[in-house]
Amino acid sequence: MFEIDTLIGSNERISSPCNKRASGLAPEEGYTKMDVKYPKARALLFEALRVLASSPESIQTRLIDATESLLSVTIDEFAGDPELTIKFARILDLIAVDRGDVEATAVETAAYMSDAQAGLIADLVCDFLYEIA
Repeated sequence: MFEIDTLIGSNERISSPCNKRASGLAPEEGYTKMDVKYPKARALLFEALRVLASSPESIQTRLIDATESLLSVTIDEFAGDPELTIKFARILDLIAVDRGDVEATAVETAAYMSDAQAGLIADLVCDFLYEIA
């Protein structure tokens, strides 16, 4: 049922910016304020990431709770960047294959995922937010 198994082995962990320590630079030392791209998507993805990271519930429950924010982001927001469009479409496909009621499908799908499958989606969300931030 899940394509995730083909993306990650049962005991394999993917390497992502969210799994690594920060560079150690304080914001005032290494960054400058610039125009923000994709402000709505960034806010919604940050909200989803906060839900994924801040609850003592199972990863599946946290993913279910994050789906509202994730599904509020539209692919059209990334229309100017085909690579981002494809990456975000991949996340949506893993959460809920488009068949009817996407929100209900996402809840049903997440409820039956293994920890590794749900963790992979959480990592992809984190990586995607890192990329657009």
